Amino acid sequence: MAAGSSPSQIRPSRSHVTTVGSGMCSLFVDIARFSARGAAPGIWLRADGDRPKGGTASRVGGVADGVILDAGDARAVAAVAAIRGGDPAALRRLLAAEPGLATARIRDGAATRTLLHVVTDWPGHVPAGPATVAALVAAGADVNARFTGAHAETPLHWAASCDDVAVLDALLDAGADIDAGGAVIAGGTALDDARAFGQWQAAHRLVERGARTTIHDAAALGLTGLLDRHLAARPAPDELGTALWWACHGGQRACAERLLEHGADLDHRPPWEDLTPLDAAVRAGAADLADELRARGAATAAARRGPGR
Repeated sequence: MAAGSSPSQIRPSRSHVTTVGSGMCSLFVDIARFSARGAAPGIWLRADGDRPKGGTASRVGGVADGVILDAGDARAVAAVAAIRGGDPAALRRLLAAEPGLATARIRDGAATRTLLHVVTDWPGHVPAGPATVAALVAAGADVNARFTGAHAETPLHWAASCDDVAVLDALLDAGADIDAGGAVIAGGTALDDARAFGQWQAAHRLVERGARTTIHDAAALGLTGLLDRHLAARPAPDELGTALWWACHGGQRACAERLLEHGADLDHRPPWEDLTPLDAAVRAGAADLADELRARGAATAAARRGPGR
């Protein structure tokens, strides 16, 4: 993530994020190279050999279930326009005329997504979003369908990445798997996306709705009671240091103090980003927390590297 950029200002461009393997080593670096959804739509990253099969075949007189439509197909264009224009009534008419449209996938370049992904695509918050979700689900859309391309995110991942709580709730009410993996964040859950991208309303809502949590979530979201339960299990030093980093990323002073009291490394640097907890707190705009860390002797990553390094 670019120095000086707030996590709340940098979002995962669906055109530019690369999937992270077992960690987040390249995630923030990749995102920092691009503005929030600044690239032209339709440019998706995927190996040519992984191109979806099927093309644009459809049954006579309508769209077959599970068919892949090119982004320029008139039916796809009309459905996307209805979604982005906040017109569920028009969308329902299209779905009634083309019964397979709700389950169709739209191909942009070498990747495909569903109409529910269109509802939740950055920046989210489309007009009448929950009603649009309901119309698609009633017509047979799969709330757990995955993007195919550089990652395998569900619509819930995308809603969480946009802090779109209303649509997030609509997806969960329709049966979305709250702990589905496949995120750009180490293949994780929607909560992993929300935490990393600073989408705090969505993150808290996911916890309220029963999402599986970790010590990192507790620290970043300021859930002191949950954090205390994790600390009672005596986490390893590296886990403590990483949790401290997340507390600072979330600007959570009380959680940071608890972690330091339990021996967290004041200058711990996670594997995905060369920033210390102090750097993370400064970037988050948590001035009081940053002052507390400095009073304890914390250093920035630049100071630890030394002059000219």
